[in-house]
Amino acid sequence: MSEFGGRIPARTSQGKWDNEELGRWKKQLGWESLGSRSAPRSRRVQLCDRALRSCVAELARPGGLPAHGAQLLTLAQEATNTYLSLVPDPPHLYLEKILFHVLRNAAGWAGIRTWSAAELLRERLRRCRLRDADWAGVTRGAFGLLWRAAAELAGPERPREEGRAVLSARLRSLRFLLLLESEPPERSARESFRPPFFASCTAQHAAAAAALYEAQRAPCPLFLARQLREWLLEALRDEAPRPPDPGSSLCCLELTLECCRRLCKARRHREALDLLGDSRGFLGAGNSLGAPLELLEAGIQLSWALLKGGAGVRAAGSALCRAGAALAAEPSGRILRVMLECSQFVLAQLGEALRKSQELPLGLQELPGICAFSQGHGRALRQLLAQVPPDSVQEQVMVKQLLFHSLQLFSNAIHEIFQRSQVPQGTDPGPCGMPWSPIPIPGSCPGPPCRGCCWPSSAPTNPCGAPRQPSATG
Repeated sequence: MSEFGGRIPARTSQGKWDNEELGRWKKQLGWESLGSRSAPRSRRVQLCDRALRSCVAELARPGGLPAHGAQLLTLAQEATNTYLSLVPDPPHLYLEKILFHVLRNAAGWAGIRTWSAAELLRERLRRCRLRDADWAGVTRGAFGLLWRAAAELAGPERPREEGRAVLSARLRSLRFLLLLESEPPERSARESFRPPFFASCTAQHAAAAAALYEAQRAPCPLFLARQLREWLLEALRDEAPRPPDPGSSLCCLELTLECCRRLCKARRHREALDLLGDSRGFLGAGNSLGAPLELLEAGIQLSWALLKGGAGVRAAGSALCRAGAALAAEPSGRILRVMLECSQFVLAQLGEALRKSQELPLGLQELPGICAFSQGHGRALRQLLAQVPPDSVQEQVMVKQLLFHSLQLFSNAIHEIFQRSQVPQGTDPGPCGMPWSPIPIPGSCPGPPCRGCCWPSSAPTNPCGAPRQPSATG
């Protein structure tokens, strides 16, 4: 006998019910009375409760197949919808807690049908007027269940070896965390001083899901960007209050940054700028995130200039100046962290520009922007370092390594610019990267001989075909 007053029928040898057994169980529960308007309302409410609890108990039994779980989940949703039609305003978290147990017992084995129950639970949680500690506990618990069961909930419709289905399942589970972004942050939660420097829990987990996906074979940055936008960013914009509260605003900016990173990697810079424009419109004028938004736009422009090659040099200088001006502000708290993350994005683009210096040759005109950006970035990192607790040695080392990397990149940029500025006007470095020298220095060229550095003095021309100028030694 079940604890709900009726014997649950035995499963078949295949571990699932057939239609006859399912009909017998529904009859035993009095399922036909649910749709009968002649039955007393209190009786129908009691039957809904009994059916929901019976589904919870049956889903907890081991050995079922996904088809069996799908039948139980369908019954649970029918009972929930019928209950809501009878009791439009149920007791606080009554249905939500039952649906949480349905989700907990189904997530590991009932397959993709579990998502329908998850969405029903999320909608109920979203509509709750009283958002107390119990509400937050159910919301976090639902996220944790779905996140851990992502591989089982991925579904067979996409090739699992690419990791795309698992990524989608993880991002879909994060929709529960989105509900918590409007709530005040927990005082007991200790901030991490390890990158990524995100303030919102949703963005932190989205970055973790992205890293897990990118560790797979042949990840697609465009797919990742569009999944982030579909499951998280669009849901946040649709559901957040207008104007958005500080928590939702920060989460929107951080998710926009994650999307734009992948769109730039996929060479979809115009799409990244459009996405940034949509986020600006959502955040509204006069918000406190103007400086991070400017940094993010500068990073996108710098990445686009790198794609254009030599034709984008002027745009690169403008983007660096823009980033330096944005970093002139001295924010604190959570805004400092998101500014640093946007600044890290700009720094990565600058590093890529130096790596491809032959395609995007930075010159003296870019020097003011590089200096302003490097100064502001270093100041923000030192400000963050001052906030690291004295006993957190590893986190102190982490921030200091980021500061050292920034200084190293700055010195490399200065070296590159001044070395390039010494090349005589109208000439370019040779294949080895060394500028023309009027005095041959045998053996100084690290690559093939070129121009005057190590090309034999008896040769009438340089490798480029230009007439050879006589050396100072004659």
